[in-house]
Amino acid sequence: ILPASVQTLAEAFQAGGYNTAAFIGSFILDRRFGLNRGFEEYQGSFDLHRHAGEDPGAVQIRGDQVERAAEDWLRKPHSSPFFLFVHFYDLHGPFLLPKAWRDRYPQRIYDGEIAYVDSLIARLWSALGASGLSARTLLVITADHGEGLGEHGERNHGIFVYHSTTRIPLIVHFPDGRGSGTHVASVVRLIDIAPTLLAATGLPPLRSAEGTTLLEAIDKGAKLNLAAYSETLYPFHHFHSAPLLSMTTQAYSFIQA
Repeated sequence: ILPASVQTLAEAFQAGGYNTAAFIGSFILDRRFGLNRGFEEYQGSFDLHRHAGEDPGAVQIRGDQVERAAEDWLRKPHSSPFFLFVHFYDLHGPFLLPKAWRDRYPQRIYDGEIAYVDSLIARLWSALGASGLSARTLLVITADHGEGLGEHGERNHGIFVYHSTTRIPLIVHFPDGRGSGTHVASVVRLIDIAPTLLAATGLPPLRSAEGTTLLEAIDKGAKLNLAAYSETLYPFHHFHSAPLLSMTTQAYSFIQA
């Protein structure tokens, strides 16, 4: 459970006068873990009694339901700026890809899931545009990890820390065209997202943030000297072998505005 002493990004935006909401696609982000702090609305109900005997990490809500709930929230009147977190879990098994999408990708279910989630993001962005909000919205798209898909003998993720699972997309779009077309070749990290968002909106940094703002790299193409740390304890806990660690300063993440 997230310690009460840890300030969340939602709490920072709420303190700054923002409306806050989150729409969750998986039990792993259930409110019982304290991740709902700072969100006025935190939607995603997971009754584990209905999934007795199943892996809790596989309990999820399909992306179209998550996106529809987020759209419904956006249609409500908001007197303040908002911070909205939308969490799609469709790229994790068991894959719940709709039949129409399965038919389009009969032998490539993972590719189909990527295309499906991409369509959901596009639908949500179109809803923002239809309401006149996209011109005033800072958008961030990212992921938590990749999939092995057979590389290095790993079908899914969690055992190894090769780039196939640690290299992820990071896309930032500013409403005023700031940094448009900029590609940051330096290593950037997920822990850099919160400092960047708060700096971009003029809010104070988190009390205990370990990341750094990426605005200078976006605005001036400044080269960053950051190291990304990855660790997996899965082999240790399940196979009694040593944890696997990875430290890298090679360029593998990007920002595209």
